[in-house]
Amino acid sequence: MEKDTEPGVLLKAKKPLNWKQRDLEGIELYSIILNKRISFIPEKMPIFTEFKIKLGMAIHRAADMVRSH
Repeated sequence: MEKDTEPGVLLKAKKPLNWKQRDLEGIELYSIILNKRISFIPEKMPIFTEFKIKLGMAIHRAADMVRSH
């Protein structure tokens, strides 16, 4: 298997034979972007959160450029 150099999540999963779908209404998952548990994905991020995300991406691109030279 080739090593992936991009950030992300790797998951290898297999459903058991007796698997049954469950209602996930009301289940909240932790959002690392919003830094809290959420039960839905908002259409629009709060402006400060959106700024932090874009700033972080710009910093990572700049660091990659510095490392490659």
